[in-house]
Amino acid sequence: MHRKQIIFVIVILVLSTLACGKFHVKNNSPYVIAVKVTLPEGSYGVKRFNSNESASWDAFTSGIYYVEVLRDEAYVKMLQDVQQQAMEGIFSENNPISGVDNLIALVNFFSATEKLEELEHMSTSSCSGKIPDDPNTIFEKSPTQDIDVTVEIKYDVANKKWSCSEQK
Repeated sequence: MHRKQIIFVIVILVLSTLACGKFHVKNNSPYVIAVKVTLPEGSYGVKRFNSNESASWDAFTSGIYYVEVLRDEAYVKMLQDVQQQAMEGIFSENNPISGVDNLIALVNFFSATEKLEELEHMSTSSCSGKIPDDPNTIFEKSPTQDIDVTVEIKYDVANKKWSCSEQK
Protein backbone atom coordinates (compact mmCIF):
# COMPACT_ATOMS: atom_id res chain seq x y z
CA MET A 1 0.00 0.00 0.00
CA HIS A 2 2.77 2.45 0.89
CA ARG A 3 4.55 1.63 -2.33
CA LYS A 4 1.56 2.77 -4.43
CA GLN A 5 1.31 5.99 -2.43
CA ILE A 6 5.00 6.72 -2.91
CA ILE A 7 4.75 6.08 -6.67
CA PHE A 8 1.69 8.34 -6.84
CA VAL A 9 3.53 11.16 -5.04
CA ILE A 10 6.55 10.77 -7.33
CA VAL A 11 4.35 10.90 -10.43
CA ILE A 12 2.60 14.05 -9.17
CA LEU A 13 5.94 15.71 -8.40
CA VAL A 14 7.34 14.84 -11.82
CA LEU A 15 4.22 16.17 -13.56
CA SER A 16 4.31 19.39 -11.57
CA THR A 17 7.93 20.03 -12.56
CA LEU A 18 7.10 19.48 -16.23
CA ALA A 19 4.51 22.27 -16.29
CA CYS A 20 5.40 24.98 -18.77
CA GLY A 21 2.88 27.35 -17.28
CA LYS A 22 -0.66 28.53 -17.73
CA PHE A 23 -2.61 28.88 -20.96
CA HIS A 24 -5.30 31.58 -20.72
CA VAL A 25 -8.17 32.44 -23.06
CA LYS A 26 -10.10 35.70 -22.60
CA ASN A 27 -13.31 36.68 -24.40
CA ASN A 28 -13.06 40.44 -25.00
CA SER A 29 -16.11 40.45 -27.26
CA PRO A 30 -19.61 41.59 -26.29
CA TYR A 31 -21.00 38.13 -27.13
CA VAL A 32 -21.29 34.74 -25.51
CA ILE A 33 -19.16 32.33 -27.51
CA ALA A 34 -17.94 28.78 -27.45
CA VAL A 35 -14.22 28.17 -27.76
CA LYS A 36 -12.43 24.94 -28.58
CA VAL A 37 -8.95 24.83 -27.06
CA THR A 38 -6.41 22.23 -28.10
CA LEU A 39 -3.09 22.22 -26.29
CA PRO A 40 0.02 20.28 -27.35
CA GLU A 41 -0.75 17.41 -24.97
CA GLY A 42 -4.40 17.00 -26.09
CA SER A 43 -7.76 18.65 -26.54
CA TYR A 44 -9.62 20.32 -23.73
CA GLY A 45 -12.85 20.33 -25.69
CA VAL A 46 -15.28 23.21 -25.97
CA LYS A 47 -15.89 25.80 -23.25
CA ARG A 48 -18.58 28.47 -23.17
CA PHE A 49 -17.38 32.01 -22.44
CA ASN A 50 -19.50 34.98 -21.46
CA SER A 51 -18.36 38.47 -22.42
CA ASN A 52 -15.16 39.47 -20.56
CA GLU A 53 -14.80 35.98 -19.10
CA SER A 54 -11.57 34.03 -19.14
CA ALA A 55 -10.37 30.55 -18.31
CA SER A 56 -6.99 28.95 -17.74
CA TRP A 57 -5.45 25.54 -18.29
CA ASP A 58 -2.13 24.07 -17.25
CA ALA A 59 0.16 23.66 -20.23
CA PHE A 60 2.35 20.65 -19.49
CA THR A 61 4.37 20.57 -22.69
CA SER A 62 5.67 22.96 -25.27
CA GLY A 63 4.32 22.84 -28.79
CA ILE A 64 1.52 24.11 -30.98
CA TYR A 65 -1.84 25.17 -29.50
CA TYR A 66 -5.08 25.88 -31.36
CA VAL A 67 -7.99 28.10 -30.35
CA GLU A 68 -11.19 28.02 -32.40
CA VAL A 69 -14.10 30.42 -31.88
CA LEU A 70 -17.45 28.74 -32.46
CA ARG A 71 -21.00 30.03 -32.41
CA ASP A 72 -22.55 29.10 -29.06
CA GLU A 73 -25.74 27.24 -29.90
CA ALA A 74 -27.01 27.43 -26.31
CA TYR A 75 -26.82 31.24 -26.54
CA VAL A 76 -28.68 31.19 -29.86
CA LYS A 77 -31.39 29.00 -28.30
CA MET A 78 -31.70 31.36 -25.32
CA LEU A 79 -32.15 34.36 -27.64
CA GLN A 80 -34.79 32.47 -29.62
CA ASP A 81 -36.60 31.67 -26.35
CA VAL A 82 -36.51 35.37 -25.36
CA GLN A 83 -38.02 36.24 -28.74
CA GLN A 84 -40.75 33.63 -28.35
CA GLN A 85 -41.63 34.68 -24.79
CA ALA A 86 -41.82 38.34 -25.83
CA MET A 87 -44.13 37.52 -28.73
CA GLU A 88 -46.34 35.39 -26.51
CA GLY A 89 -46.52 38.20 -23.96
CA ILE A 90 -47.41 40.82 -26.54
CA PHE A 91 -49.99 38.81 -28.49
CA SER A 92 -51.37 36.49 -25.82
CA GLU A 93 -55.17 36.50 -25.54
CA ASN A 94 -55.21 34.56 -22.25
CA ASN A 95 -52.76 36.75 -20.38
CA PRO A 96 -52.48 40.10 -22.17
CA ILE A 97 -49.86 42.55 -20.98
CA SER A 98 -49.96 46.28 -21.38
CA GLY A 99 -48.13 49.47 -20.54
CA VAL A 100 -44.61 49.10 -19.22
CA ASP A 101 -44.64 45.28 -19.50
CA ASN A 102 -45.57 45.55 -23.18
CA LEU A 103 -42.73 48.01 -23.76
CA ILE A 104 -40.26 45.71 -21.96
CA ALA A 105 -41.45 42.76 -24.07
CA LEU A 106 -40.95 44.80 -27.27
CA VAL A 107 -37.44 45.87 -26.21
CA ASN A 108 -36.54 42.24 -25.37
CA PHE A 109 -37.91 41.04 -28.71
CA PHE A 110 -35.99 43.60 -30.79
CA SER A 111 -32.80 43.17 -28.76
CA ALA A 112 -32.90 39.38 -29.19
CA THR A 113 -33.70 39.76 -32.90
CA GLU A 114 -30.77 42.14 -33.42
CA LYS A 115 -28.34 39.78 -31.65
CA LEU A 116 -29.63 36.78 -33.62
CA GLU A 117 -29.15 38.65 -36.90
CA GLU A 118 -25.59 39.56 -35.91
CA LEU A 119 -24.85 35.94 -34.94
CA GLU A 120 -26.19 34.75 -38.30
CA HIS A 121 -23.59 36.77 -40.18
CA MET A 122 -20.64 36.15 -37.88
CA SER A 123 -17.72 34.17 -39.17
CA THR A 124 -15.86 31.72 -37.00
CA SER A 125 -12.17 32.15 -36.42
CA SER A 126 -9.21 30.19 -35.29
CA CYS A 127 -5.66 30.92 -34.35
CA SER A 128 -2.65 28.97 -33.29
CA GLY A 129 0.70 29.60 -31.74
CA LYS A 130 3.51 27.89 -29.95
CA ILE A 131 3.98 27.36 -26.26
CA PRO A 132 7.76 27.79 -26.07
CA ASP A 133 10.02 25.16 -24.55
CA ASP A 134 12.83 27.42 -23.34
CA PRO A 135 11.68 30.23 -21.06
CA ASN A 136 15.10 31.91 -21.10
CA THR A 137 15.25 32.50 -24.85
CA ILE A 138 11.63 33.47 -25.43
CA PHE A 139 10.54 35.54 -22.46
CA GLU A 140 13.85 36.11 -20.68
CA LYS A 141 12.52 34.64 -17.46
CA SER A 142 14.48 32.62 -14.98
CA PRO A 143 14.50 28.84 -15.50
CA THR A 144 12.31 28.39 -12.44
CA GLN A 145 9.53 30.68 -13.71
CA ASP A 146 6.66 29.23 -15.68
CA ILE A 147 5.61 30.59 -19.07
CA ASP A 148 2.14 32.08 -19.37
CA VAL A 149 0.40 32.36 -22.73
CA THR A 150 -2.79 34.40 -23.11
CA VAL A 151 -5.02 34.37 -26.18
CA GLU A 152 -7.45 37.27 -26.45
CA ILE A 153 -10.62 36.91 -28.51
CA LYS A 154 -12.20 40.03 -30.05
CA TYR A 155 -15.09 40.77 -32.37
CA ASP A 156 -14.99 43.54 -34.99
CA VAL A 157 -18.61 44.74 -35.16
CA ALA A 158 -18.10 46.80 -38.35
CA ASN A 159 -16.63 43.89 -40.33
CA LYS A 160 -18.51 41.14 -38.46
CA LYS A 161 -15.33 39.15 -37.91
CA TRP A 162 -13.75 37.34 -34.99
CA SER A 163 -10.08 37.55 -34.31
CA CYS A 164 -7.82 36.04 -31.73
CA SER A 165 -4.32 37.02 -30.87
CA GLU A 166 -1.64 36.00 -28.43
CA GLN A 167 -0.89 38.57 -25.76
CA LYS A 168 2.57 38.64 -24.18
